[in-house]
Amino acid sequence: MVVLGKEYQESIDLLMKDVKSNPKNPRYMEEFLYNENECKTPIHVFLWNPIETFGVKISCLKHNSVLKGADWTSNTLDNKGRSPRLIYCVFYNVLLIQRYYRCGHLGKDQCILGSSTLSFMELLNEELFKKFPYKMYHQSAYSFKFINFVFEMLAGGNNFKAISQTVANLKATHFGPLNGLNDLMMSFPASGRIETLFLDIFQTRKHHYKLALERIIPEKVISFDQSFKLPQNIGGKRKADGKIFIEQKRLFLALDENQKIVTWKMVKSDSLDEAHDILTDLKERCKNIFTVVTGNCCRDRSTYQHYFGYVSVKLDPRQAAHRLKEIASITKVTPNSSKFISGLKYLFREDGDVDAVRKKPIPDRETIHGNIDQFLEINSNFISSLSKGEEFEAEIVILKTHVEQDCLSGLDVGQSTEGIEVLHKMLEKSCLRDASVVSPELMEAIITLLIYHYNCKIDGKNHKCNVSIVPVFLPEDMNKEDMSLLISHPSIAITDDEEERKSILEKALTQIQIVIKTVKSIQNVCKLRLSAEEVLSNSSPGELPDHEDSHDAQVLFNLSAFGLQSDSLEEHCAFKVVLLQLYQFVNFGTEGVLVEHFKNIGLAGEVEQDSTYLRTLCSESSDDDGTRIDETSLNDSLIINACSNILRIPILIIQPFQRLSFHTLLPKDQLTETPIVLTYHSASKRMLGTKPMDTLVVETKKTSKDKSLDIGQESDDESTPVPCHCKKGCTRDGKWKKCPCASAERSCTKKCFCRNCSNNKPVCEPHGNGCRCEKGCINIDGHPRSRCPCLLSGVSCSNCKCKTCKNPFGQREERERRQDKSLDIGQESDDESTLAKCHCKQRCNKENLGKGKRQCPCVLKGLDCSDKCLCRECQNNKKIKRNPDGCRCRTGCHSGDSGDERKRKSKCPCLKLAISCENCSCTNCKNPHGARVVVLDSGNKKRQIRNRNSHTTYKKVRTEDYLATLSNITPCASLGQGSWDLEEIACLYVSTMWILQIHSLYDTEKIHELYHFFLNEESIGKVISLKTKTLKQVTEKLFTMRFVNDEFFIPNHDSQ
Repeated sequence: MVVLGKEYQESIDLLMKDVKSNPKNPRYMEEFLYNENECKTPIHVFLWNPIETFGVKISCLKHNSVLKGADWTSNTLDNKGRSPRLIYCVFYNVLLIQRYYRCGHLGKDQCILGSSTLSFMELLNEELFKKFPYKMYHQSAYSFKFINFVFEMLAGGNNFKAISQTVANLKATHFGPLNGLNDLMMSFPASGRIETLFLDIFQTRKHHYKLALERIIPEKVISFDQSFKLPQNIGGKRKADGKIFIEQKRLFLALDENQKIVTWKMVKSDSLDEAHDILTDLKERCKNIFTVVTGNCCRDRSTYQHYFGYVSVKLDPRQAAHRLKEIASITKVTPNSSKFISGLKYLFREDGDVDAVRKKPIPDRETIHGNIDQFLEINSNFISSLSKGEEFEAEIVILKTHVEQDCLSGLDVGQSTEGIEVLHKMLEKSCLRDASVVSPELMEAIITLLIYHYNCKIDGKNHKCNVSIVPVFLPEDMNKEDMSLLISHPSIAITDDEEERKSILEKALTQIQIVIKTVKSIQNVCKLRLSAEEVLSNSSPGELPDHEDSHDAQVLFNLSAFGLQSDSLEEHCAFKVVLLQLYQFVNFGTEGVLVEHFKNIGLAGEVEQDSTYLRTLCSESSDDDGTRIDETSLNDSLIINACSNILRIPILIIQPFQRLSFHTLLPKDQLTETPIVLTYHSASKRMLGTKPMDTLVVETKKTSKDKSLDIGQESDDESTPVPCHCKKGCTRDGKWKKCPCASAERSCTKKCFCRNCSNNKPVCEPHGNGCRCEKGCINIDGHPRSRCPCLLSGVSCSNCKCKTCKNPFGQREERERRQDKSLDIGQESDDESTLAKCHCKQRCNKENLGKGKRQCPCVLKGLDCSDKCLCRECQNNKKIKRNPDGCRCRTGCHSGDSGDERKRKSKCPCLKLAISCENCSCTNCKNPHGARVVVLDSGNKKRQIRNRNSHTTYKKVRTEDYLATLSNITPCASLGQGSWDLEEIACLYVSTMWILQIHSLYDTEKIHELYHFFLNEESIGKVISLKTKTLKQVTEKLFTMRFVNDEFFIPNHDSQ
């Protein structure tokens, strides 16, 4: 029962008044929000009166009398009347207002039943029972959405305290701005109550999980795993003496060919005596078993043949390698230990089978012996340093004995327990990791839940919005009404710990700064203008060209924009291509952050050796994420993305599509802003390296449809030279980058996109009278948009009067530009040749001659300034004291506080020329050389101001100030300021990647919230400049950057 107070009681009274007047309202048939427009305090309410709502007749069992409606549980003031029940939900709590019913029997034993009590619910049929969406207990109640949320959180590795904390954060985010922390409507269950709830619901679902396991039947091969020891002790209190007993358990698992769990049991040791019941069950379920794979083949062969008949018993290669790893007892990860662990995985594989999952059958005994000897030779130094060296050598002898007896040879793909490592990691990361002693009931429930999720992810189907995620559905025969799926989007919970908060902000600031530097680095590499959103966009691949020739031409065109070309078509794996590009600018002989990181992860600077080791690291990282690496995958670029995260370097992939397309991969923890550039070859379906562009010729056909390939002049053999994109001039000496046109000893053509070109021979015949371009003869952004007649005609500027000439076909001589800067159009002299006429804005003073300042042309030639000059504050001719235009001083023509003319502060030209103000329009003139005489016109009267008898107009408050006055709206969430710049896009990109790592989806609301969290932090605002953005601006920008699309929409939180 809940006591909420007077404020809630007023709202409920209004609600009940409307219910009595309109009982058939469809709104009252399900959970609804009684919002603040209808009452003072918004609350979520569920009215439960099934007899009136569904029109049924129900009789009591004791008197067989029809039940009729009585009073409601609507009293929230005190415990004297009937009070509503509080239902725990995920984002908010629900107030359950139920109706009481009385039977027609009059007397002391009259039946009075609440509509949500167990006695009344037993009277309902199955269809009406499912209409009630809550699980009721004596002192608490929960929604089925909350129950499913608990199960999913436990499957993700969260403990009960973390679940309680998460629910508290969600309620504070959803309900906090309206109510205080002491409000019961935002209360949440404690961890102990959540644990009790989980165990109770699990008992009802346990049968369904068991049926899901029984449906999995191995066809020919069954594998057994006994290598996993539970990290927690199982214990409890004995009834006899009240003491706590503790036991160490391990898992006995049975797998089929697809690595799915068939059955399991917790046992004390690796002996098969405790597994008698599950082996007997498997004997009845599996009738056609031919091979059994186990960790102790020779010891347990007779036992398995007793249950399954005369079957072939083989040694599990994963468990054999696991025993060697246990003997090594590696406590510290070093390059040698990492090499040792990765080498164990490839002891029993064919040459070339180095993927994360074995793709070929286990080879013959000779190959395995060779792999073991090679492994011992490579890791000899590490093995000699082991504390259990003798025990390790004894295990190697036993392993070779198994190999000689063909206990491993012949096992096909899937006939082992290699995929069980994923389940082991799930168990290690589960909620049990923080507990020292766990009850058997809780241990069984958690393991059952994790095994069910593990099996569902193996044979489940990926959703089209994210191919790396496999949704887990509930068992088919489970009650679908009670077990409705929960769609939740947890809010961002930032810790209150100052040290941790500071660490988070420092990490965010570092990532934003590195992203900014990376974008600038890529923009400098590209010859064309690239925006930040193009560099950071989540570009999806387009359509590949139909023919290989078209593919080559398109790749050449796309690479030429970056001044690059494909390195070679040799068949290198993607890992080797990445290392070849990387080692071009990384020298292992030097010191640096990158080199130190590469040495820490085990790289040695040798491409052949490091490529195999890098493949192993990528395979291990993909196993942690639950993804599988496929070298032929271009859409997701799994291999290159994994390499980028491991090496911590950005990678730029030039894509071979019918447009200038590329994809930027930024690692989660980046160390450098310089990317390595790769390209994809569609014919060989491999990644290729790149190198600076040399002389290239591409075969293309000029068509009207594809003007993007019209990059050169046509010839008889349709051979077209590649255009250049040089930004800093076309040179041959390689000062910046070698121009392909200059290297080929040919002049740049009209189709080139170069700037400041000096690779064009001047044209002899000038273009008419020359041009007079004010903004320079230049192509804007490399595109022929200029109106310069010389540029459009493809000739050099000769006899022109253009300014800041940058004509790539031949620039105007610098001497001519300087001469025109000092000479005027008109000239004046005795022989009808003009003298210089200056336009100096500063003083024409002979004293400043030769002091590095811009010189007056009259002073340079030793002439006095004439009447034709338009210079200001001239001191080159003392006879001239004029100001034809007069002054327009508004503050008065006076010399300031100082009486010394040399120290005067006035800017009045008349005062500085020491002349009087005559034809001036200045006000309050105090010119000591002659003030302006103001003649007052007596006929002009002063304009009268009209007196209006009206109310004063409303003065609008600034938007930021108005939004700040609203308690439930933050200014940063509703006010957008201007367009996006590089720093803001980088911050948005980092926010998007953080939300994707936390929630595995692009939730625009959470991205918007995290972006403004960074914006409001002073430590970030001091370094980078960010402006507020609306949710619409963030969504549209993410859509432009291809992170979200029309088919994927995150619903509003209020709808949950």
